[in-house]
Amino acid sequence: MKKALVMLSLPLLITFPSLAKFEGFTEKSYSNGQYLRTHYTESNRSQFHIGCGRGSDKKVFSLVGFKHHSLYDWSGVTNMKLSIDGGKVLSIKGGSNKYDDMFYSSGSTDLLIREMLTGKLLEVSVIDNEKEKIRFSLEGIEDAYKTLKDKCNLPES
Repeated sequence: MKKALVMLSLPLLITFPSLAKFEGFTEKSYSNGQYLRTHYTESNRSQFHIGCGRGSDKKVFSLVGFKHHSLYDWSGVTNMKLSIDGGKVLSIKGGSNKYDDMFYSSGSTDLLIREMLTGKLLEVSVIDNEKEKIRFSLEGIEDAYKTLKDKCNLPES
């Protein structure tokens, strides 16, 4: 009986992605005062980032990013579709460089991040295959945002 339960449970574990909290982070600083910090969550070998930074123009910005293996050979600017808790589909404009598996968007991300702060699950459509969707847990996003807000002096949520 135990063997049958284990065999039945295994396919269920394989089909559902592991949904991690916003526990990872990256940070880069440059001698000219520029910096970039992101916090990310992982699912199915993909990552979803929220972040902030200061550019060479000394202006602070926020960003969202999506890391996926299909972006490695892709470059350009496009709209990425995502939804929070299965609600309406939102579109964000951003881009990626060839041989970089990361899509970044820094335009109008403050509103999107505020929406994510109230949600539980984020669903991102993969750029080259919109039928493929990656789901990310939004657990821990409040703490990640607080760290970013303090680092970059972002607006209150």
